[in-house]
Amino acid sequence: MSNKPSSGTQERDIPVEIIDEGSLDRYRVVVPDTLIRGQLGRGLSTHAKWLYIYLKSVVGVGGIYREDTATLARGSGLSRTKVATAKQALVRVKLITVDGGDVHIHEAGNTQ
Repeated sequence: MSNKPSSGTQERDIPVEIIDEGSLDRYRVVVPDTLIRGQLGRGLSTHAKWLYIYLKSVVGVGGIYREDTATLARGSGLSRTKVATAKQALVRVKLITVDGGDVHIHEAGNTQ
């Protein structure tokens, strides 16, 4: 095997370095440990925890989700009834607030 380029080497055979300068936030969701195994997660159903994680993955600018319950149910894989129940539970522990149909997501109970 030789390190010399073959006579058939063309422009497209040259290695190219691709640098992604995008935000890592586009590719991951940060979930507070306390939601999974701590005080905040106690008493929350698996559906409520999943809905919070799903909301964290799709929220828009400012942490606001503006789609309706049917769209949220379809995207999260939960029924509309489960979404409604899970939203109530998340409001109770102050992980989200609902204002005029918009869902505002908060970090670990911080409603500021």
